[in-house]
Amino acid sequence: MGTPPGYRPSAWVHLLHQLPRADFQLRPVPSGFAPQEQEYQQALLLVVALAGLGLGLSLIFIAVYLIRFCCCRPPEPPGAKSPPPGGGCVTWSCIAALLVGCTGIGIGFYGNSETSDGVSQLSSALLHANHTLTAIDHLVLEMVERLDEAVRTELTTLEEVLTQRTELVAATRGARRQAEAVAQQLQGLAFWQEVPLSPVQVAEDVSFVEEYRWLAYVLLLLLELLVCLFTLLGLAKQSKWLVIVMTVMSLLVLVLSWGSMGLEAATAVGLSDFCSSPDTYILNLTREETGLGSEADSVPASSGQHPLPAAGAGARSCPPVPFCSGASAVLGGDAECDRRKLPPVGGTAALSWPAQGLWRSPAGPV
Repeated sequence: MGTPPGYRPSAWVHLLHQLPRADFQLRPVPSGFAPQEQEYQQALLLVVALAGLGLGLSLIFIAVYLIRFCCCRPPEPPGAKSPPPGGGCVTWSCIAALLVGCTGIGIGFYGNSETSDGVSQLSSALLHANHTLTAIDHLVLEMVERLDEAVRTELTTLEEVLTQRTELVAATRGARRQAEAVAQQLQGLAFWQEVPLSPVQVAEDVSFVEEYRWLAYVLLLLLELLVCLFTLLGLAKQSKWLVIVMTVMSLLVLVLSWGSMGLEAATAVGLSDFCSSPDTYILNLTREETGLGSEADSVPASSGQHPLPAAGAGARSCPPVPFCSGASAVLGGDAECDRRKLPPVGGTAALSWPAQGLWRSPAGPV
């Protein structure tokens, strides 16, 4: 299915969408957005596991370096005041690592701002979708009311004029039932009323989660920035205790950074799959929640129930609407059958088929 008009996924979405995915058994998984499938969930968890693997390797590297630095260092001769060999290399390596970390923190602030803007656009799009659905509800209601006003009076007058012609009265009442069927089909267009979630509720939930996510990410970046600055200060002043404290804090920040990286990477991969083809997932979810498409396809042509015909390829089908055989006179049906259902000329008896529609006839319920 093609993308919606005016929407084009970005290059980052295409890049992340093309990345290979695998489950826990390392079997390839399709890149289509399917959060309800177990294989797709395993593929996203494997992305988080890759971040955990990076964290483990980082901790092992740090542990090996500390063990080598503390336990495998040659003993210093008594009275020696010269700096240990390799001390300058360690200092400059720490400074380079801190500068790279500060650069990453700046990129993190930029990414956090872009993410917040994207979530704001998503909330605005959901509110716009809710406005569109509300406008459709109003249009359907207005169309049904206008159909009632335009058809009821004319058909009632025509039925009173043609009282002596039973076949014409049958055709008139058949037209009335056709109009009622159209009104029921129009009322069935608002299929989203049966869906438990509304765009407004989703927009509010997304905005609520994004507010706390943005705050937590800013606090994490500020903590990393403070650790980098105090570590540089400890190296400049050669304060052993300050460097030790900041080293312990950096280990905590390292765990938080790798954890947030895994969650954000999995979220980015999942959102890229959704944004690459959002209409496909939304259409499938709508069909699952409302049953559209399955009911109309399962109704045979001879069952007397006529679903709303599809408008073209990919168009949805509306729920079936009861169709009375008494309306066949409009399409050239059996007039003798309609005569048996009509009251005697000038009578007030009701038809055998009780209409559950919109209008009532002065001669009795139609």
